[in-house]
Amino acid sequence: MFNFDYLKKTKITPNHLLKIVTSLREEPGLLNTIRLHDFKELTRRNLKGVSPLIAYENLVFSKKNQDIFPIFVKLDKNIFTPISTTKIIALFLYPLLYRDEYIEVHNKKSHEFEKEEVKELFEKEGGKVYPNFKDKKKNPNFEID
Repeated sequence: MFNFDYLKKTKITPNHLLKIVTSLREEPGLLNTIRLHDFKELTRRNLKGVSPLIAYENLVFSKKNQDIFPIFVKLDKNIFTPISTTKIIALFLYPLLYRDEYIEVHNKKSHEFEKEEVKELFEKEGGKVYPNFKDKKKNPNFEID
């Protein structure tokens, strides 16, 4: 099990990962790699405010650096850059790295969406909206929407 908190401490965000991989050319059917020197230059350009050494140590999995999630993997003098996989990882990192913010926004927005927008659209289409059913008013064990 990997803990991604180390990325938050380094200020490396999912957006940084996306900037790195979107600046690479994907070769369908081939192992996508970039020379080590070019990867370091790429991170220097795309990770403003993050030291290239910190970026390398926290993004590149290698024989000497196995305590991180293998987003990018060192292969001899190259870095394996799985572009599509990295995009998926970045997508999943948002709620992991920003859990508190994610929950706060989700709770606020989902309530507004469910109570207002969905109800309005449902009624516009001729549907009838009933209040949620709760097994008890205070501290319900379950609720049916």
